[in-house]
Amino acid sequence: MQPTKNATVELLEQGQFVITYFPNGVEKKIKGRFTMVAFDRFCTLNGKEITYFQLIQKIGLGMQIGDYANLILFAIQDYFRPTFTQCPITKEDVLDIIDQIGGMSEQFFSIIKHAVGRVAGDVKVLAEEKKSQIRTQKKKK
Repeated sequence: MQPTKNATVELLEQGQFVITYFPNGVEKKIKGRFTMVAFDRFCTLNGKEITYFQLIQKIGLGMQIGDYANLILFAIQDYFRPTFTQCPITKEDVLDIIDQIGGMSEQFFSIIKHAVGRVAGDVKVLAEEKKSQIRTQKKKK
């Protein structure tokens, strides 16, 4: 068995990231982005519907490794919108990449925190807008 090289994760603005990984010892780069489309696809996976607040909680409290892989896969597939099937990466590839970044390592959690920050940031903005609307309504009375 050939030793595996370590994959790396580069976090970019607005939920974007680049993963450098080594399938069969060959360096490849794949882009991903945590968007509302990716989160929506995850929230409705397998016919189960969860809210964005439940998504934050679920990610924070821990999920099955396959769920994390799906979340990352949907972010990668987002670059191939509207034809997700053209994405060259499978869930199994994402699980291999997770192995290459050291399993449940600091790098792994950095990409998961990146996703949470994207969702929580959007939720925070919505909450602030709602508070602003309430203050405006109170002033009118």
